[in-house]
Amino acid sequence: MRLSIFYETVNIGASMVMNKMATYREGRVWVGLINSSDGWKHIKEYTDDSFMEELIYTGRSGNTIHISYREFKKDFA
Repeated sequence: MRLSIFYETVNIGASMVMNKMATYREGRVWVGLINSSDGWKHIKEYTDDSFMEELIYTGRSGNTIHISYREFKKDFA
């Protein structure tokens, strides 16, 4: 039997684990060629049923790692 373990370096403040159940609508609004290379501003708007959870690495003390939990509903924490 062979066991593979993967290690990844994570910076403080980076998301370690993310669970995202989100749907969104995409659209665009004309803003003019002066304000954008193609003249359009692209918009991504999350629907009311969108939900996201994440674990964030916040540092370590000796053998203890510190992790924060955040959750979002639509675009709000």
